[in-house]
Amino acid sequence: MLWNTIAITLLVVGIITILWSWFWDRPGRRGRPTNRCPKCWYDTTNAGDLPITCPECGKVSNFLKSTTRTRRHKRLAFFGLLLIIASPIALLTPLYQQGALFAKAPNWMLIELLPLFPTLQDDGNLFITGNNPGVELITRIAIGEDRFTHDQAVDFINRIAEGNIFAPPGSRAWQDTTAIWLRGQIFRFGNDSDGWHYPDNTPADQELLDAIAKLKAVLYKWYPETREGWPAGQMILVRSGLGSPVWKDNYKQREHQEVQWKVRGTNQSGTNFHGGYFAIPNDYPIGEQLTIDLTYRLYRSPLSQITEESKGEPIDEHHAVLKTKIVESIDDVIRSVKSEAIESILIEELIPSLPQEQIHTIVFQNPAFKQSILKNIGMGLRIKLFDADVPIVEYTPKWMCRKGNLSSMSSGQNEYVPLDEVEIRIQDAISSGTLRVSIISDHTMLLDTLDIKRAWTGSIDIRYTDALKQSEDTKQADGASEPDE
Repeated sequence: MLWNTIAITLLVVGIITILWSWFWDRPGRRGRPTNRCPKCWYDTTNAGDLPITCPECGKVSNFLKSTTRTRRHKRLAFFGLLLIIASPIALLTPLYQQGALFAKAPNWMLIELLPLFPTLQDDGNLFITGNNPGVELITRIAIGEDRFTHDQAVDFINRIAEGNIFAPPGSRAWQDTTAIWLRGQIFRFGNDSDGWHYPDNTPADQELLDAIAKLKAVLYKWYPETREGWPAGQMILVRSGLGSPVWKDNYKQREHQEVQWKVRGTNQSGTNFHGGYFAIPNDYPIGEQLTIDLTYRLYRSPLSQITEESKGEPIDEHHAVLKTKIVESIDDVIRSVKSEAIESILIEELIPSLPQEQIHTIVFQNPAFKQSILKNIGMGLRIKLFDADVPIVEYTPKWMCRKGNLSSMSSGQNEYVPLDEVEIRIQDAISSGTLRVSIISDHTMLLDTLDIKRAWTGSIDIRYTDALKQSEDTKQADGASEPDE
């Protein structure tokens, strides 16, 4: 009720403000000048006969009508417009608080917004974080029936195949957002035994089959890429841009991609039957400019893997050329970013949760890791927990925050004590006050995420109790600085 009142108030005040700014300052009204300069609005009532020359700015008015215009206050009108725009935002606020921001949005709008709100398929809180168009669509498809009718399903596939205003069909942006999202959901339209069907398990009719064929016609486009430079001695990684195809013909045949590559002017070449991501050995001297010729092919086979003998005839082929340069160090490839603000986030948000949560959970669920300070910055960390000076376990997470959405998240673990003793040793160290945490940035972990150009660099070595106290002090200070309601 409160937010409805606020929305209506903003709307009414906005309309009144615009009307006021546009019509209240009329000539001759309540003592206002009968005639004014149309340029600077100086009083020209007693300036003589036409043509009238403004004594203030020199503007010459040849017609009386031009000196009797109503003055429009554009800044005030713009302010009123902002109030009107803000009124629906107030209406959406309670929906956002309930995690239902997109609950009433039509399917076509959700599809248009997919490139702006990438959906993490492995987010543990997927279905309780509904302020995301991809999550809302997943919910509708999963429920099916009256929430996702047969006509809506066909329209859904067709609209995705047609792209949207933010990403044309088949474009790199479309494949990196909409197509990747749909790859995780297409299984809802078919299985190995029944073939293609609607989400409610009704067998596919010709309309649905035509929509899927339309989608597949724009799906397969390669956008191969590598870094502009690679540190000497580090494997040169190439990404196809197509990803790992999981689309199937009649939902029983799988598409496989193969790549043949050759470093121009050398004898170095090879074939990779996955092709989505492959590495080229790097024994080249610093400063060497490399040209890599690529031939991508797509094959259709019921097998889970193909070989030279089983691949058959290709159904599509694409040629590309990549260029890269061998540089001296990682610093020539990934720019280091030093930031006390990021260091504080790691100390106050990551370290206190380490003994209780997995790295994925800590990072995904904590809004601190989506702050603008972390935008487009890669995080490759080696986090080691000690009991005093005795190592217990090491975590190696890496992630990137782009456009407010975490992505490229992965993590490894290395134990220095038996695995079943790790948790016990950590809790014992907490109890005795000897748990120590070391965090060291490692840019080599980020080389395979090709779009990471900047990364936090630094090191932290702190007792767990000190990190916990710093976190509590900061939260108490933030709470004290908030005004009383």
